[in-house]
Amino acid sequence: MKFGEMYAKDFLKGKKDNFFRQNHCDRCRKPIKDWRTTSWFTEDTICNICGEAEKVLREELRQAGQDTSKLEGCGYIPKVKGKLT
Repeated sequence: MKFGEMYAKDFLKGKKDNFFRQNHCDRCRKPIKDWRTTSWFTEDTICNICGEAEKVLREELRQAGQDTSKLEGCGYIPKVKGKLT
């Protein structure tokens, strides 16, 4: 099944894509003004501040030797090995 077909079936079932209608960040809950993205790790809609924080985290994961390609869409925010939070 192609992506467009999956989307159409979800739409017909009443599932709606709220990406452009959502007015707050799923992560920090602050209002989203003009810039938003989907989290690299989860399906959250996030603001530019949280998006930039994810970029920093991905770089920290790479520097710690973790394979970030396996973390895309993993469903959770990973921790950097050896780093205390």
